Amino acid sequence: MRLVMTDYYVELGNKIRELREHNGLTQEEFARLLGNYSASAISYFEKGARHPKAEEISKIAEIFQVNIEELLPKTEDISSEAIKFRKEKEGHKNLDFDQLFKDIKQKKGLKPIKGNL
Repeated sequence: MRLVMTDYYVELGNKIRELREHNGLTQEEFARLLGNYSASAISYFEKGARHPKAEEISKIAEIFQVNIEELLPKTEDISSEAIKFRKEKEGHKNLDFDQLFKDIKQKKGLKPIKGNL
């Protein structure tokens, strides 16, 4: 389970880094555009060590003028188990990133950590 989510976060981080670099921004510049963030927070996003919350994903998509769906990893970018969960969600036009991970945790029988998800 951790591997599936980690793969997803790493792919998301790769997309964020690619967009930032394509737009000629340093991590510091992007952090300022995103709001009250440090360059190290951006580094964590890009490495997949921390995942952006839904509102942060929305702001990132807005900054780079892409749809949220373009920002989130495609099914071919992540492991086969994550593909299965993503396909179950494809019927929804507005993908709720936080809900997707709640669903994955529930299907795997994992207990949520207090205060998370």
